[in-house]
Amino acid sequence: MLQIALFTPTMESVILLAPLYKYMVEEGYTPLFYDVVEEGGWFEKGVQFLSLGYSRPKKIIRFMNYNELYSIIDRIIEKEELDIAVLAGYSKATYHILNRLKLHRIRTLHIEGGLRSYKEHKDEALRQAVDWSSVYNLTPSKLHYQNLVNEGFPRDQIYISGSTYVDNVFTNLTDALTKSTILDELNISRNTYVYSYLSSDEISSYIDGIGEASIKWDIDIVIPLKTNLKNMLKNIGKYYNLMTKYYIIPIEQVDYLDHLNLIYNTKYVITDDYRVALESALLKKNVIILDRDRDLYGLEKLSIARYFDPNKLCDYPLSELSIKTHKDISHIYGGGESRIYSLNAIKGYSNSGYSIPEWKGLYIKGSEGLTIIEGYKSNI
Repeated sequence: MLQIALFTPTMESVILLAPLYKYMVEEGYTPLFYDVVEEGGWFEKGVQFLSLGYSRPKKIIRFMNYNELYSIIDRIIEKEELDIAVLAGYSKATYHILNRLKLHRIRTLHIEGGLRSYKEHKDEALRQAVDWSSVYNLTPSKLHYQNLVNEGFPRDQIYISGSTYVDNVFTNLTDALTKSTILDELNISRNTYVYSYLSSDEISSYIDGIGEASIKWDIDIVIPLKTNLKNMLKNIGKYYNLMTKYYIIPIEQVDYLDHLNLIYNTKYVITDDYRVALESALLKKNVIILDRDRDLYGLEKLSIARYFDPNKLCDYPLSELSIKTHKDISHIYGGGESRIYSLNAIKGYSNSGYSIPEWKGLYIKGSEGLTIIEGYKSNI
């Protein structure tokens, strides 16, 4: 049986890897699960672990600097005979873990690869660096596969697996609607609120725009806030304004079942997060995207999401934000069977030959196609 390790440095990776983790266990595998405390801390991520069916991690990896992280990864490799390591999402820790594993000739596989804006931005540089640090990439769609091909990533080391976000929505929706009590706890009911999931560290520049919209529309806007964003708003004196000045209900980070319940029972979702935009579109909600550069699934081009300037939301009646036609897009992203395709890819790649990809610089898109800006790698 393959010795497979899963690493979860971010909240995003916890959610992405959950369907694969559960499916591996169902198929008789015993994946080695390592939680890496880079963001959110154990409490916030632990809530997601419990709601998504994880067991306790084999080890919680805490580190003060990346040299310490390298030493921990080295000890894991020395102790465990790993065949392949699986990571998901984009973060600096993800990048460093992938590179350390690759240095030891461990096959690495990155879930949900190929997400691109092709804009000159630190987040885009990190996405590209992470994908190119992995030996293999599983992409959510043909679009994302082609992104990697266009950049020169080896074709035989890319696989279209679909998105495990789709698996999560389909497999957890019934539990979300029957077990979650979040609407009762907040004293709200179906279609009487707007759900706004925000994840960008630029939140301070547009939170007032969302607040003004809540007044104009005369409706409560529910906003779950990660600890770092909550603290950011507190530090600039904006957090308490949310409750006293606007019709905003700020809440602590919710578990995945509460999150799905809040999406399902709202009519409108306002978000700067590409994951939440996709989840909401799958549930055929009116999706308002606050940042085109973070529409990494191309939902606006599919006409199932609309972009609005967050500071001009109040210029529009809420009814004008509706999507004309709600299409089923699940087939584009694996149809809810990405976990099956992903495990098949892992088994197929475990004994295959491979080359070591090398990222040459930041790919950006202009009028003449992709061009490369060198010098970004040293800043990751």
